[in-house]
Amino acid sequence: MCTHLPEILKLHAQGKITKKGVEELMRLSAINPSAAPAGLAEENSLWKISGEELSKLVEREKGDLKRIMGAYRLRIEGAELLKEIEKYRKRK
Repeated sequence: MCTHLPEILKLHAQGKITKKGVEELMRLSAINPSAAPAGLAEENSLWKISGEELSKLVEREKGDLKRIMGAYRLRIEGAELLKEIEKYRKRK
């Protein structure tokens, strides 16, 4: 059982982690129950990528959905990525 669930859900509600990040933090918290979820998110690079950071990532990866999700699936919400890729393609 995950004793840190309220804290993990709070991180998601604050937009700091993705839905997939919630699942991963729950798994990690079960393995290491004494660790704080925020610390686990930091140690495992689970902070959400969005906004300007996501735009730069899409630009750097040339809008390659498969490559981006392959590398960052726990850190990016799919719908948000699709919108950024659409913007990227319109600029090209």
